[in-house]
Amino acid sequence: MENMLMGRRPRNLLPAEKELYELKAIKRQKFCKQYYKTKEKQKFYYDQKALTLEPLGNHTPVRLQPIAGSKVWTPARITGKLGPQSYAVTLEDNMFRGNRRHIIRSREQANKQHVMSRDAVDDEADNLDAKTNSSGLPDTSPPLVEVTPSPTKREFSSSLPLNDNMSLRAHSHNASTHQYITRSGRRVRKPDKYTL
Repeated sequence: MENMLMGRRPRNLLPAEKELYELKAIKRQKFCKQYYKTKEKQKFYYDQKALTLEPLGNHTPVRLQPIAGSKVWTPARITGKLGPQSYAVTLEDNMFRGNRRHIIRSREQANKQHVMSRDAVDDEADNLDAKTNSSGLPDTSPPLVEVTPSPTKREFSSSLPLNDNMSLRAHSHNASTHQYITRSGRRVRKPDKYTL
């Protein structure tokens, strides 16, 4: 049964000649030829959309693909070529190995602007340090904001018209269904299936 299923004798621990383990239904050369032919066909269709990326030289300004959880392509500089598509990249005194598909060419001006923006952040931090009070501690008092109190449930219920019988019944029904009004003025009413 196993001979018919696999086209050869199944391998086991018993000693046997190598000829018994070869396929008998098809010839090995024919199988290999057909296998490599299908691989070449796959490569042909794959290479139609594949792009050949241009090589990068030493000291070229580049951007590195963001790591997981980040969206910022960080500026770096190429320091050497390690393989056909692999490069050594320096980023803030650290050395990384990057594949060409994870590196994009950048302009020198773009990298300078990124460095300048970091300097601007440092300047803002210096300005914050300058805003310390006489005791040497930073001024942490929150900015003054005018707050208007939100109306309570009683204020809303007193604002309902009392002269109409329909509105009184509706108001008493709403009170029984635990209706309340949010700070923004939206009326929240629980579904009838939750009322007992």
